Amino acid sequence: MRCVDCAHQAVERCEVTGAPLCAEHLWYAEDGRRVSERVARYLAGQGVRVVSSREYLERLGKSAPLPRLPAPTLQPRITRQPSYSDGLPIAAALCGSLSAASCAIFSSLPLCLPVPILAVVLGTGSVVLAPKASALHRARLLGWMGIVGGMLGLAVFFAAVVSQRGWGGGVP
Repeated sequence: MRCVDCAHQAVERCEVTGAPLCAEHLWYAEDGRRVSERVARYLAGQGVRVVSSREYLERLGKSAPLPRLPAPTLQPRITRQPSYSDGLPIAAALCGSLSAASCAIFSSLPLCLPVPILAVVLGTGSVVLAPKASALHRARLLGWMGIVGGMLGLAVFFAAVVSQRGWGGGVP
């Protein structure tokens, strides 16, 4: 528990408000209550005598510094290490975006068929493995881009096959 006035470890609570206080921000009322500085100012305005922790220690005759626990240390931010689950969506998106273009560019249809199929397979793997990736939303988005691009590439492939073979219902 930390002091409400600083980042030091609290050693007491204000007996009026219950706020956690470190030794430096603890005040003492003449009736023996331990209070926060805000409550001490209020009590002083009401005519109650209050003393700070430094003054309290000086009156006791102690020259030792105030008791204080070590300052809090910042915990390192835990990040996930990149893994295959981060590279797979990128490969899926690249294959998906190239699949339709590859089918349109290559004149030989059997050469362009693996690219859309690979895009769909990689995209599906990316979506399935997205929870293991360091960026869940990015992995899902890129995976779906691969799937959609692969499906468009397959549609272009099958449209080209149908148009070359005359399956479109036209003149034989």
